Amino acid sequence: GADFDQRSLPSEAALDATIDTTKGCFLGQESVARVANLGHPPRVLRHVRSAAPFVPGAPVFVDGDAVGEVTSAAPLGDACVGLVRIVWPAVGARLTDTAGHPFEDASTAG
Repeated sequence: GADFDQRSLPSEAALDATIDTTKGCFLGQESVARVANLGHPPRVLRHVRSAAPFVPGAPVFVDGDAVGEVTSAAPLGDACVGLVRIVWPAVGARLTDTAGHPFEDASTAG
């Protein structure tokens, strides 16, 4: 799908617990081991919310530098919620859209 495809790694969506690493060989074993050795995936999916509307494919920024893109978006009341795929160094940084509107973490929103 738009958020998670054949190029994605399970750890990008916090799906590490779904992998049986005690099994002998498995498809994708080298990629999973590379992430384990690095300590984090190269990109991650984040659930976000913004007062400004946003659309799939829109870039996501940190301090004016593009760090990812919106993969899904949907209106929710007076806001918009969705998923963004960002590079690891942007985790924890203040994410914004092209106009500088902030994306807030929506993973814990009620």
